Amino acid sequence: MYKYQIVSKYSMSIRSSPNTANSPIGKLPAGAKGLGDGLQVDANGNRWLYIVKGGTTKGWVAINYNGKEYCSLTEPQYNSPPSTEPAGTTFPKSFTLIDDSGKRAEYVFVKVID
Repeated sequence: MYKYQIVSKYSMSIRSSPNTANSPIGKLPAGAKGLGDGLQVDANGNRWLYIVKGGTTKGWVAINYNGKEYCSLTEPQYNSPPSTEPAGTTFPKSFTLIDDSGKRAEYVFVKVID
């Protein structure tokens, strides 16, 4: 699941690392939405996001660089699918997993948080 969503204010370059000391590897058009999972802040306070959806390729885009904001950054909002659990279903106290070799592992819940 993605941690961040951006909307670009300008046509932007996607880069292989979070800095401008490398050649662009792709583009993020102006007004495009992107989803990313890695946020990095460099020593100068410039913020970069590793986007995995929205551009022409995966890579780093500047959120802000040298005091100028290039993208708005938010946490994505996901619509949760409706529950498929029948009414009155209870949470198990434990369960057992068996791998392909037949090894078994039992998981026991100590406390269920509402």
